[in-house]
Amino acid sequence: MSNLNHQRIHSQVKKWLEEEGVYEITPWKNPKTHFSFHVRSKRKNDSPPIMFTYPKKFKIKDTIIIGCGWIFEDVDQKGFRAVKDRQLKMKLFRSVKVKVEPKVKLELIANNYNLERMNAYRFIRIDELTKDNVILNLGLLVLVWENIKEEFKNQNESGSFNALDNI
Repeated sequence: MSNLNHQRIHSQVKKWLEEEGVYEITPWKNPKTHFSFHVRSKRKNDSPPIMFTYPKKFKIKDTIIIGCGWIFEDVDQKGFRAVKDRQLKMKLFRSVKVKVEPKVKLELIANNYNLERMNAYRFIRIDELTKDNVILNLGLLVLVWENIKEEFKNQNESGSFNALDNI
């Protein structure tokens, strides 16, 4: 695909997001991509920015990745360390992954002591790229992200694992 086509795709996706009137779009330079930018809601800035990126080399050719990452806050770190039972920690991970993975790809990065990072992402093939598909996937990531945070909050407060039933 020519550089002109990458620019056209980039412009089209940004145009669709701008037409919605609710997103802030911030460019993100990455030499390994044809283009990358962050998208954040103008109304609700407590959710992480969502990255749109079109990698130059990726195992699935002609694919845009839409995703977000969360570096856990100190309160989450303390809550995780307070739970000494490794099986309970794994129950939290399984609870989140089982409910989320059919909808998005999820990576939980942790060790026995700390929650380090979580990434949630979706793929859109270029030949399936439409405004509706972009908006739907963006909305799905926001919804999943809000429910993941609620699941961790519930676990920290009560040991309950049920917030993701709303997805």
